[in-house]
Amino acid sequence: MAMLYIVGVPAGDPDDLTLRARRTLREVACIIAGNVDTARLLLAHHGIETPLAAAGEVDSLLETVASGDVALLCDGWAFRPAGPAVQLIREATEQGVRVVPIPGPVLPVTALVLSGLPADSFVYLGTLPAGSSALEQALEPVIHEPRTLLAQIESDASGHMLRRLLELLGDRPMAVVASRAGSGLSVWRGLLVEAVEQLDDLPQMGSCILVIGGIQEAPEPWDADRLWIQVEAYLRQGLGVKEISHRLSEESGWPRRDVYALALRVRKGLQR
Repeated sequence: MAMLYIVGVPAGDPDDLTLRARRTLREVACIIAGNVDTARLLLAHHGIETPLAAAGEVDSLLETVASGDVALLCDGWAFRPAGPAVQLIREATEQGVRVVPIPGPVLPVTALVLSGLPADSFVYLGTLPAGSSALEQALEPVIHEPRTLLAQIESDASGHMLRRLLELLGDRPMAVVASRAGSGLSVWRGLLVEAVEQLDDLPQMGSCILVIGGIQEAPEPWDADRLWIQVEAYLRQGLGVKEISHRLSEESGWPRRDVYALALRVRKGLQR
């Protein structure tokens, strides 16, 4: 009986393709890919000469599977195949074709790990729509979600997208992770408001994965004396005013600008 292999392929560096995946791609009769040009580059990098076909109508794909073992490439940008591939897998299982997964690196999970944000539980939003109303509708169910949010965006729309995210979600810790073949991963970490202010510093590699912290209960604000003491301690350690405001704004429950202003006052007093 012919088998359909679901092969996870990397979103970035082609050398991330697993040894098992490479062996499978060499042994099957045909490889099916949603993006033939990208797949051809990957196969050429590893010297794999198996015939390559574009994902098309499900009926024709099933005929291909019936003629011999086939590998279906699953892009590492997403958790699962999309579009015609999903229907192909469903139809194949219904017709008794054995479907065998060959796991590979999944960029959203890699981005989650690199972000440093809570990874024990998260919500994957897929690709965020660019339109303002559609974006608002997509985010409405997760505005008060305490779990970490994962989403994909196109970097050429990142400025508009990040500003709308700030408006809808408020300021939160986040990371931007981008990947491109041969370039590895590029990672930016900070606050959502900083991402809006530093657009030119963000990864610019086509699609990006956003990792956004879930909503957190506001901490009980520190009293002024406690904040003054901690600011003074950090100043004596050699930290700058800006760094102190970043460190203490969330922990103390004070707005960053107020921590910054207080730090200036404390520093002035120490310099007398």
